[in-house]
Amino acid sequence: MRLKGLARVDARDNSKNFIYPEDLWLSLDSGEHIFKLGYQTVNWSSTEAFHPSDVINSRNQDSNVRNPGKIGELMASYKFLFGNSSLFAYFSPLVRDPIFPSSTNQFGFGSQLNDPFYINNDNVLTDDKAIPQFGFKFNTQLSGVDLSFQYLSIVDRSQPIILPVCGIVGCTEFDLILPYVQQLGFTTQLPLSEFVLKSEFIYKIYDEKFINDDLFDQYIAPVFLTKRLVQNHGQLALGLERTSSFSTGSELTVLIEFQRMLGLNDTLIYDASLFQNDGFLGFRYALNNENSSEVFLSSIFDLDHFKQFIIQASYSQRFLDSWKLETGLQMVASEQIDDYLGVEAIDGSDHFYLSFKKYF
Repeated sequence: MRLKGLARVDARDNSKNFIYPEDLWLSLDSGEHIFKLGYQTVNWSSTEAFHPSDVINSRNQDSNVRNPGKIGELMASYKFLFGNSSLFAYFSPLVRDPIFPSSTNQFGFGSQLNDPFYINNDNVLTDDKAIPQFGFKFNTQLSGVDLSFQYLSIVDRSQPIILPVCGIVGCTEFDLILPYVQQLGFTTQLPLSEFVLKSEFIYKIYDEKFINDDLFDQYIAPVFLTKRLVQNHGQLALGLERTSSFSTGSELTVLIEFQRMLGLNDTLIYDASLFQNDGFLGFRYALNNENSSEVFLSSIFDLDHFKQFIIQASYSQRFLDSWKLETGLQMVASEQIDDYLGVEAIDGSDHFYLSFKKYF
């Protein structure tokens, strides 16, 4: 059994309050066979900043831009271990909504996002969360290379469709629509001397009925939607990692990553994700002391428009056995570009934070 969750209470803005489980499950483990039932977080990523494969869990978008917090999904899962390989399968009966900043939140988009609608596996636009989702993952090791192959049939929360709801006073609200998608992918990790080479690739396949149907006639631009936001496409992330050890016992890890959307032209690509053709450079200095002290510096930068980038810095350590302190800052630089959003969507989200976490 495991119990882990997250809650936040804001003294000035109730829209920032939330509470959700991360891990709350019962398990039966025989060594080779592992069954779990309950709320679970699943990690399918091999990279640090870009995570095209890691989409099972909804995310708390009112958190770290580089790696938003995961919200536990209600599911039944099974893992079979054999040799140097494993097979993982899961089934989830309900959709868990992502958390987005409200219109009053300085990290938000300045407009109200309504509760989401879903495109279910029968291609029906609905607000019913009872939509079955499932997936499989096969892990193995071949000639020193860690390989995994994945298949998902899910409601996609990683690339939501956001459509304006317009009235007499203009478009002041937006509907959030989460489409059903099939996703194929793989990840690799290859140790090479002092380096580790990593990759993630996924390909998203939408139902042809969904792409060509009239589900969105109530909105102002169904043609714009179907041509720009629901095309089958791929996503590739590549990473290089190097760790150096020092006589003091501390370690410095340098991380370099790139991500690219594939199968979309230069106009369509900008509507698909916050990060489309981007790079990442990070430095993690771990003191490896009794407090697990760590300094992390990073930058995400647009490879098409170098005046759009995010800089983050943080320091964390444990104290009093069961507490963790973390402090850091984020700075966003974004030059507005015609027909292009990217990092401009979070411009103005510069901030400093200080957090304390209690572990039970």
